[in-house]
Amino acid sequence: IIGTSHEELPENGYGNQRWMTVSGNYIHILFPDFNGYESELNYIRSIDGGNTFTTTTLRSGDAPYYSPHIECDGQTVAISITVYNNNGLRVISSLDGGETFNDTLIVQPQRLVDLKVQGNNWALLGYGDGKIYHTTSSDGGKNYTTQNIARKAADDNYYADFWTPFSY
Repeated sequence: IIGTSHEELPENGYGNQRWMTVSGNYIHILFPDFNGYESELNYIRSIDGGNTFTTTTLRSGDAPYYSPHIECDGQTVAISITVYNNNGLRVISSLDGGETFNDTLIVQPQRLVDLKVQGNNWALLGYGDGKIYHTTSSDGGKNYTTQNIARKAADDNYYADFWTPFSY
């Protein structure tokens, strides 16, 4: 990390499940914390290249979080998580460099595989209920469209339903 100071990340019960993304002098770090009873989704941000950091808890008290991802593009920060017990795939997003966030349930139940952000174009890949889903937003996470692109057949293989390419 750029800069002269750092903030020690606590042991979180998830081993090495911590993520970081950088845009200019902005450093965004995400890490879930689970103490065996409740979870927290923590976010650390530096706006000065790593000289100083602030910590915010984005969610707490839920079941454990899985498959967290964080992406940024300029002032846009997108975080995606799967909430345990089929509580669904959520996207927590900021359009002001991590100053404020919106939390949106995308689809339920679904587990996240990947998240990509480029400007207003966002793409998520997930699975659930024996299907593979592709979810997109072309307006910076305000609205989402989810397509079932493959389903698991009786032979345990996945076969394509349909695919509409999402280009950046």
